[in-house]
Amino acid sequence: MRGARAVMALALAAALAGPAATAGASPQFEGAVGVTGAITGEIAEGGASVAGAVMWPVPEVWKLPKVSARFGIMAHADDMGSEVTQIYDENDGSPLGATESAHRSTWGASWRLDLLLANWGSWTPEASGSWGYYRVSDDVRGVYAGALGSAGFSLGMGIGRPLGALSAAAVVRYHRLFNDRTGRYVTGGLAFRWGRSGP
Repeated sequence: MRGARAVMALALAAALAGPAATAGASPQFEGAVGVTGAITGEIAEGGASVAGAVMWPVPEVWKLPKVSARFGIMAHADDMGSEVTQIYDENDGSPLGATESAHRSTWGASWRLDLLLANWGSWTPEASGSWGYYRVSDDVRGVYAGALGSAGFSLGMGIGRPLGALSAAAVVRYHRLFNDRTGRYVTGGLAFRWGRSGP
């Protein structure tokens, strides 16, 4: 319950502070899908990754040529995979098949800052960083088995281009969680964006 309250407070703060910080500028919305990998922890099979974000353009604060920025909040949910155990007959020891003995996922919300670098033709390279709350949740075939809250950050890089009214980007993101259950993992996938894209 405490973790859920933290996520709600973070989302509310972003909703109130984001538009004010950018003088009423229109936001950009993002939806992303991908996969997880390079996981440290007992359960490291990997799985699907989904995320959503609302980002506002940042007024010019750095004197960097051809670089713009956006800031906002990102919600994320990532599958760490399942642990599969072979079961045997108690009488004669013959194998009876495999069953899922544990499953793990993470979800949460983070502040995020993106830097959009100088265009390379119709492509725009980008770098990204985030800081926020992660919830590491375990279950056994859908039955809740425990959870752990953790602070964490991510560092990402990608490249995107416009697709009519939308834009799309291939993005890879490294996640670092400060706990002893799932410490690090990587997500990779496609992000689709609509709305205002820059300052």
